[in-house]
Amino acid sequence: MSNPKMLSSLLSLLICPLILGASGCDKPPEPPPGQPAPKPLRTSETSGPTIKTPPAGATKRASAKPANITWQKPAAWKTVDHPSRMRKATYEIPGVDGGPAATLSVTRVGGSVQANIARWEGQFEGSPKGTRTERKANGVRIHIVQIDGTFKGGGMPGAPAGEKQPAWSMLSAIAEADRANYFFKMTGPKKTVDAARGDFDVLLGSFTPGG
Repeated sequence: MSNPKMLSSLLSLLICPLILGASGCDKPPEPPPGQPAPKPLRTSETSGPTIKTPPAGATKRASAKPANITWQKPAAWKTVDHPSRMRKATYEIPGVDGGPAATLSVTRVGGSVQANIARWEGQFEGSPKGTRTERKANGVRIHIVQIDGTFKGGGMPGAPAGEKQPAWSMLSAIAEADRANYFFKMTGPKKTVDAARGDFDVLLGSFTPGG
């Protein structure tokens, strides 16, 4: 019969290599002699691409038009009372050579640029086409139109309704704004309106968003 001590020693020799081999399965393989061990991967290389979140409100498109507009009155113009509650301002422009003064009204109403210009052209006999230009002042887009001819009335301050005024002119500017545009409309004798063109341009150049 075999010696029990000898059997126990043989079993130990067989089982130990198996246990040692199993415990080393999770270890990375040893590098070959003379080569450095590989560096562990950084977190950024193992966690996938980084997704940047845009700041709050970045996807909202800001309006290209100002909410409100302010302006500066030329020194030579006189502020007068509003004949209508719809007006934001009314200015009187001195006449030329003792002639009648011109008037500039400021309103803020609806309607497209083209529709209002067409209506103004209809206030002159024969509905002449106005001379149109555009400009910008401090980011405000401005449509300018001048119409010359015989004015038929239709809202001219100080003139009876329907009274024709030959050799008159209308110099107007439409300043684009959010919700509703601003309308600056000068009407009067052509000589007076032409003489006030410089101050009119200064007025447009003072347009500033805000207020």
